[in-house]
Amino acid sequence: YMLKVPAIDIAEIGAGGGSIAWLDDGGLLQVGPLSAGADPGPACYGQGNKQPTVTDANVVLGYLNPTSLAGGSLPINAALSAQAIDEHIAAPLDLTRIAAAAGIRHIANVAMAQAIRSVTIERGRDLRDMTLMAFGGSGPAHAIDVAAILGIGKVIIPVMSGVFSAVGMLGSDVEHNFVRNLVCRLDRIERQLLEKTIEELRSQGISRLQQDGFDDDRIKFSFTADMHYLGQSSELTVSFDPAEITTTGPSFLEDAFHPAYLEAYGYRNDEPVELVNIRLTGSGMREHRLAFEESNTGRFGAPVGDQHRDAWFDDEDHAILTPVWPRSQITRDALTGPAILESYDTTILVPPGCMATSDGYGSVMIDVSEKLIEGAK
Repeated sequence: YMLKVPAIDIAEIGAGGGSIAWLDDGGLLQVGPLSAGADPGPACYGQGNKQPTVTDANVVLGYLNPTSLAGGSLPINAALSAQAIDEHIAAPLDLTRIAAAAGIRHIANVAMAQAIRSVTIERGRDLRDMTLMAFGGSGPAHAIDVAAILGIGKVIIPVMSGVFSAVGMLGSDVEHNFVRNLVCRLDRIERQLLEKTIEELRSQGISRLQQDGFDDDRIKFSFTADMHYLGQSSELTVSFDPAEITTTGPSFLEDAFHPAYLEAYGYRNDEPVELVNIRLTGSGMREHRLAFEESNTGRFGAPVGDQHRDAWFDDEDHAILTPVWPRSQITRDALTGPAILESYDTTILVPPGCMATSDGYGSVMIDVSEKLIEGAK
């Protein structure tokens, strides 16, 4: 049964660092959904898995440190990655090791791009106006190629990206959500009913956040309304200021709905607008939450010695001797790729022609080159 309950809309795919590359019965290269996971992990971990994974492909292509990951705490064996790809992919397909590894990586990138496409382009969103955020241990090593496939021109790698979910918990405020169902046409609803509903929700929010120990000066509210054209079965959520209801009445919600609907779906009509829900998000502003502007994590560090390694890029027929920098080396001055940025929790790949800078708080901002985007079409 379909239940209409609050949910987070997430598109998941079976392609990650541990995803296994294999040949189907027709001899076509596939990546995932089977995964080696963290145990036994990719072939390079040396824990018993003999099948090549996306991580093994990245090792062969020179993107990942060939001797260790996680800041040196996880030793790996690059020869095992090469052996797995040679035996299971390159030899059966009569490909070079590099071509096989590049094929594994490309299939994984396309799978990730398709997942993003399904929740953006296929829903009427123009990706050219968007920025791609990449996190996790492997995400920043693939982000630029995925962005190029989708025509996205900017990528952000947030601070401490390899532990992004945990950092989010430490850096977020306390939040509660409240909803009141009011199914009524906006041209027939009474202002007093709207104002009463808003105040009741506000009272609920204050009571709940006070129970959590927040004083009034550390409580923040934001209101939204779920609306649709009469007869539709799904709603569009629009933010609003309760003061506008008091000033102009329910018509303010309709005035806000039409342009939002036009932006989301590309058209609007003159059908009556129906209000479905009024929502309140109540936030308790934590005093001791993680503040990135006060953190030294990911900030500029002292330069390391001159380090390079051979890396293969899609538009090159030979390896490029690529500089390897600590992530903390990136400042507001642009660094032009090719470059590899390493940190304890992730590896960031900056292909040729792309430019990386820091936002000053540890996040890495990367501009995707037009040449890379054109080449990915």
